[in-house]
Amino acid sequence: MVETYEHAFLKDLAVLWLREQGYLWIGKEIGLSHFSPRPSYDEERRRFNQLTLGHMAQTWENRFICDCVGVRYYYSGTHYLYGCGIEAKATQEDYLRGFCFDRLNLHYIIAPRGIVPKGTLPKAVGLLEVHDPHLEQINELWSPVLVGVEVRKRAYGYGSSLADEKKMELLVEQIGRHASMHHADLIRKNLPLRPQPEFLTPRFKIQERLSRGKYAEVM
Repeated sequence: MVETYEHAFLKDLAVLWLREQGYLWIGKEIGLSHFSPRPSYDEERRRFNQLTLGHMAQTWENRFICDCVGVRYYYSGTHYLYGCGIEAKATQEDYLRGFCFDRLNLHYIIAPRGIVPKGTLPKAVGLLEVHDPHLEQINELWSPVLVGVEVRKRAYGYGSSLADEKKMELLVEQIGRHASMHHADLIRKNLPLRPQPEFLTPRFKIQERLSRGKYAEVM
């Protein structure tokens, strides 16, 4: 399935939003199959199957690849890793086809304003609404702030009960691998378009000491 520009743009905004929230490891298209859904999953899925928006039929899919995932440290008596997943939905049709949720500590949907009625979301899932997004420079002392992305509904956070450190470490490793590959691919894609430097290549001289104390150049 070819990704639309609108969907890719929403994922980029999700990355920026997670960075603003203090998440240290962020990646796109991250598989969460090693996380088991919580018991509330089946109940929420049955409720969601009854939804119709604008008389559009929906076909739910149990998804385990999340559009965007962020991980950070959380402190609640002790430090542990804390994960947030965000699913991008540019249209109501895509929203009704299903999304990944109930696997990490927090889950959000990011969508243009008016696409997703917040009352139709699973109770633990939050909603980020996008309208005229851009970066705004506050002043020279502050980093750019993302505006135009509004938290329409707060996600319900699951705490340390989910903190399986081994699984979270595997998730961080996966995010780092995806980010590194993406970074390398961007360089490979953009390198032919960049001005090529004119390297100065000096002629190296290697000298060998002769028996009489003199030096001779070795090519």
